[in-house]
Parts: sequence; C-alpha cells; structure tokens
Amino acid sequence: MIRENAGVAINFIDCVNNIFGFPEIVVPGQTADSDPTICYQLVHPPHISCGVYLPVVLPRLLLQQRIQYFIRPEERELLSRKRNDVHDIVVYLNALQSTDNESFTDEEAVMLMPKIKEVLKFAEMYFLRDAIEVDKWLYVNIPLVEGDWKL
Repeated sequence: MIRENAGVAINFIDCVNNIFGFPEIVVPGQTADSDPTICYQLVHPPHISCGVYLPVVLPRLLLQQRIQYFIRPEERELLSRKRNDVHDIVVYLNALQSTDNESFTDEEAVMLMPKIKEVLKFAEMYFLRDAIEVDKWLYVNIPLVEGDWKL
C-alpha cells in the first residue's frame, strides 16, 4: 500500500490452505477458551476517504512462524530468503517492544530456543546485528545470554 513517498507491504495469507504453520484465526472476543490470534489495524488506502480495518496476525505469532520456518528442509537454503527472514524477525521483535502481554510462554521459549540459535548464528555470520540484540529477545521471554548461540 503506497501513499505519497511511503509504502507498507501487505501480505495476505491463505488461511484455508495453511502451508506455513500460521495458527487458526481467532477473532478477539470470539471465544473465552482461546486467545485471539489477530488484531485489527486501521489502514488508509489511497483514494478511500475513510480507513479500513484489516485483520492482522499478532506480531508474536508472526515471529514464531518465521523462527519455526527459518530452516526449511524442502528447499535449498537460499541466502536471500534467509536474510529477508532475519530482517522480518527484527521487525517483529521491534514491534513487540512496545506491547504488553505478547511474550512467549516458558514452554514456547524452550521449544523455540534451538531454532532461535540457528537464526542468531546466521545473523552473526552475515553481520545482521539487529537480530542479536539480547534485550529484545529477553523482552519476549526468550532467555538468551550474550553469545549463547555460539556454543
């Protein structure tokens, strides 16, 4: 979506043929049993006088999905794709720094830790320093210690 000299990429996902492991969509207030998986973001497309609310997957879930699929056995390891994934991970980490109640559970953190270490090894190898800021990971309940991923 572009307005004047600024643009925001919007990626629509297929929730029916869900090949990338996104969670089932749970609308805020839909059930008392499940936490919402989306929020609504007001966007202002060009040439539309009023804004439009779009459902957006929560940043924590986008981060989790990107970490889980960082290494994909069915494809050759494409350097450009992995770099883009690391950049996306940094965007999600930055977005989560200003949110409350969007941390990983202890169980999720344990499950994600080996994959996060792979992401951080890659990020360090290719000088993607923003991804290895330990404080950002600590904020979302990932118990990293500086250099932990080098072991």
